[in-house]
Amino acid sequence: MKTWDDVSKDISSIPDDKKKYISLLAEMVSVRERKGLTQAQISEITGLSQPSVARLENPSNNMSLITAIKYLEALGMELRFIPKETKEKE
Repeated sequence: MKTWDDVSKDISSIPDDKKKYISLLAEMVSVRERKGLTQAQISEITGLSQPSVARLENPSNNMSLITAIKYLEALGMELRFIPKETKEKE
């Protein structure tokens, strides 16, 4: 079974926007796993069903922004928008 790290490395043949999406998703799942949280626990925290959390973590599905915000908040994180110019200078 591939890990999320394997998946994030194996995305060279897909469009850039989908690469960014998969990279963000892989990081979210990685943070969940590092925190020792299960999908069921994320479900309890967010109020989303466990199958919804599973679908969210599937890169072939596109999550809604509301769902992403709930998921990130369950991890103690927040969604921020950083201007490209700022990010490129770092």
